[in-house]
Amino acid sequence: PDPVPVRESLDAVMERLSGASVSTIETVMDSWPAIVGHELGSATAPVKIAAGCLTVRTNDAIWATEIRWLEATIIEKVRALSDGSTIDRVHVVVRPGS
Repeated sequence: PDPVPVRESLDAVMERLSGASVSTIETVMDSWPAIVGHELGSATAPVKIAAGCLTVRTNDAIWATEIRWLEATIIEKVRALSDGSTIDRVHVVVRPGS
């Protein structure tokens, strides 16, 4: 068989493991402040994508509420930036002191 570019192999592995391509994961991680705004981006962090769910960590319940309120907007922006991401929900984890 012909050689397959490493990027394609990584995308296939990541799709099976997390349900998201490497490019979607990179887009979310690299563009987080652009997706949610600078202030919210500084107070929260995307930590994983699995089975269509983006998990976001924060250290304050107020920021968690804001993320929940913006869930549809976040999903829409991620889809637009990542060319059709499979993210369909956002889960927020509050860890004080993190």
